[in-house]
Amino acid sequence: CSEAAKVVDANVHKPVTMSASALKRYHSASRTLSSLRSMSYVPYQSTAHVLSSPDGSEYGVGHIAWQADGAATVQKDGNRVLAAISQSSDFHRSAGFAVNYKERAGAVNCIPSTVNRRETNDTDNEILLGRLVDRALRPLFDPEASFDAQLTVKLLSGMAERDPVVEAIHASSTALSVSNVPWEGPVGAVRIGVTSDDKLVVNPNHTELSACRGSVLVAGTVDKITMLDVTAKEMSPQQLRKAMSQAQPHIQASVETQQALQASKGLAKRPWSMDPLHLSILLASEAKLKHDVLAVLSDTSHSKRTRVDALNHITSLGESELRRAYPMASLSSVERGIDLAVEQALRELVLDQSQRIDGRALDEVQAVESSVNLMPELHGTSLFQRGETQVLSTAVVATSAMAKKADLHEERIHNSQTKTLLVDYEFPAYALNQVRTKRFRSRRETGHGHQVERALFPLLDPDYPLTARVTSEVTSSFGSSSMATVCGASLALMDAGVPLTKPVAGLSCGLILDTSANGPSFDRHALLLDLKGFEDVYGAMDVKVAGTRDGITSVQFDTSVAGVPVELVLEAVDKAFKGKDTVLDVMDQTLPATPSEPKPCHVIYRRVPIRTSLCGI
Repeated sequence: CSEAAKVVDANVHKPVTMSASALKRYHSASRTLSSLRSMSYVPYQSTAHVLSSPDGSEYGVGHIAWQADGAATVQKDGNRVLAAISQSSDFHRSAGFAVNYKERAGAVNCIPSTVNRRETNDTDNEILLGRLVDRALRPLFDPEASFDAQLTVKLLSGMAERDPVVEAIHASSTALSVSNVPWEGPVGAVRIGVTSDDKLVVNPNHTELSACRGSVLVAGTVDKITMLDVTAKEMSPQQLRKAMSQAQPHIQASVETQQALQASKGLAKRPWSMDPLHLSILLASEAKLKHDVLAVLSDTSHSKRTRVDALNHITSLGESELRRAYPMASLSSVERGIDLAVEQALRELVLDQSQRIDGRALDEVQAVESSVNLMPELHGTSLFQRGETQVLSTAVVATSAMAKKADLHEERIHNSQTKTLLVDYEFPAYALNQVRTKRFRSRRETGHGHQVERALFPLLDPDYPLTARVTSEVTSSFGSSSMATVCGASLALMDAGVPLTKPVAGLSCGLILDTSANGPSFDRHALLLDLKGFEDVYGAMDVKVAGTRDGITSVQFDTSVAGVPVELVLEAVDKAFKGKDTVLDVMDQTLPATPSEPKPCHVIYRRVPIRTSLCGI
């Protein structure tokens, strides 16, 4: 453009003779300049801004991913994570929030070991870490302001010798906070390691975490938590309580840093208001359906099938009436209204009548049945049933050559080791009497399988030289199938002769909240032990606790409201931890049926001592 400009200036005083190619370039430059002047073009400029938190993390916005609605980077000790949020242009009712977490081998100076030397499909570690980010952030979205939003999280550098999950949550929260996406954050996160002598380590590295007996990952706001994930070697509830108390100041420091960035560089949130038609449908649904739904829920003679059929009949009639009354209503608005009617009916049943849908007390465990050695020709099998949830588990034992080996970059990022205990959780459509095409393993199945692995692995003999794989198929589901899988997998492994030091069981605890004009209220609530399906779907939280009689091996907390007070979560953990002993009582009665002698199909191994003086001959 500068060359063309000189020609134009020269032409003011005298004509200039140009070749055909030069004339072509001149006209092209002239058209470009004219176009830019007509658009009043101003180059996009973004001001980078970086803040440091008390723990040494650096939060940056404005220097990467300008086009996204919000983007941020967080770095600490060699871990650097980028998060960017993009949203749809219009609000609507049937959209969702998706988290996509990706790692590149180059983040730890590695080349992938795949055939084409490229990263392929999402690895288990990417899926699991993405689920942790999702669980920490999702509760702070208003369910009535749904829209398409995609959060992309990428590990730029992973040289800190520490899992990047904390930085990933902080970067994601910061990106949402400075964006115009309606969201009630920010959130902070911290990992607390609990050593064998009860000392606490904040955000431990791989070496420190390997020496700990427990890892407590917490995310939340200043006064509530939105996500809890615990892995431990028989940690007591008191130790968990101590770790949680240590986590809150670190969460608060991160939240305050993000709030400072939001105040200085954040965009105004997109205004939204509930569609009057949508609000009318919600109110009409509750008025028309709640009484009939409450009658079905309070009838304890129903099984899942008969109750679902009765509710389907009521809701189909109600849907027809609503569509006639509101012909312009969308199907998603009608379905949301029906869901709220069921939710309100369940809330009244529990809080006003202190009754559950199956007639149990609030702290009562469902009937439990278990059996082992169903198929003697297999290494290990079990059938576990709690209420109307049933899981069939099969255990297979093989040599160490069948262990699952981690790629080099996963070993550096996550300290992933060779896995000798593998659990595959399968949830077929018939478990819910549904029809759907299954083409691949879902993220939920990956997450539940990993949760069962975490619950069982601490009890596996560290000197066991073989590899064990458990395949657990949920054959019927009506609440907390993952905790039933923990029980069934434990029995199948022991039936296969795998040396678990103790049987492991799991149980869930949920929460029903009252509502006020400002949303859910904690002034009146009820904790429900051993959740049924409806109590899980329409409840406010789900706390899953697995362990032995002596301690906790796994905890997973999820919520559908904007955070739950720490004390209430810990109370639910205590209830579930004590309640699982009822399940262990039944499992202890089943275990004597396991043959003390190896089965003919069992893998037999022996240790043969070798004199070191003979090595190398």
